[in-house]
Amino acid sequence: MLDEAIRLSRLGLAVHFLRPPHGGAEQGRGKAPIRGSWQRRAAVSESELRREYRVGCNLGLHCGAVEGASVRVVALDCDGPGAIDFLRGRGVLPTPMKTKTRKGFHLLYRHPGVFVPTRLKVEGHPVDLIADSR
Repeated sequence: MLDEAIRLSRLGLAVHFLRPPHGGAEQGRGKAPIRGSWQRRAAVSESELRREYRVGCNLGLHCGAVEGASVRVVALDCDGPGAIDFLRGRGVLPTPMKTKTRKGFHLLYRHPGVFVPTRLKVEGHPVDLIADSR
């Protein structure tokens, strides 16, 4: 996991470590960042990644206008089997960058360079964006 974190960081993405998927309190298991105030944190350096790494940790992608990240991304959180089709039917462009989640997919896009809200609705249906303030 450390090698992958360093590889992604060298590509310009802002990454950080998440709690392991097992052990401890169930809330946040496998998804919660191991470091507090991560939302306001600049991209983590390679030396910081090496220092913060713990065996068993998951890896998170810090989305939004992250200071120090040369490649800034926004992720659309598509929960449920029809979410991608729903969004594509309303003009959301396909992307080759997607990752499978427990409930669906995250679709990754380059950050547009302007404020991106973390919650919005399309035709009355909620659409979560993992972006600037998350």
